[in-house]
Amino acid sequence: MSRPTLLTPKVESKILQAIQAGATYEIAAKFAGITARSFYGWINRGKQAEERQDFEDIYFQFFQKVNMANAQGAITNLALVQKAASQDWKAAAWILTNRHGYNKEQQSSPVININVESANANLLIQQIEENQKKLEDLMPRPSFKHFQEDQDNDS
Repeated sequence: MSRPTLLTPKVESKILQAIQAGATYEIAAKFAGITARSFYGWINRGKQAEERQDFEDIYFQFFQKVNMANAQGAITNLALVQKAASQDWKAAAWILTNRHGYNKEQQSSPVININVESANANLLIQQIEENQKKLEDLMPRPSFKHFQEDQDNDS
């Protein structure tokens, strides 16, 4: 006869709570009073159940709930970063870097080739100014609302 599983509703709940809060799997396992080995064993059993399409298997259901807890935790934390981004540019930069893969070092500099013999300096300056205007139109205007409120409070 096989040993009863340690995957009880109480243990599962504690693991999911910890993962949703952002804990590593190892910390979530400790929080629930089990070993990381047990946790990873359950995840592997859940993946195996998924492969054989045994969707009623408790380990498959646990595996699905762990995935959902990861997603819920990520969305909660991303919402906090989004909120902070409205006040602090570093939070917006974090989103660009971590979510959208923006990396200043990886960005290539634009290459401009100019045939000096046929170049018309006035025409080039005009094109540069037009392109600068187009770029400025694309950029969001900074809000001076907080600055204005500070000025009003100082008077």
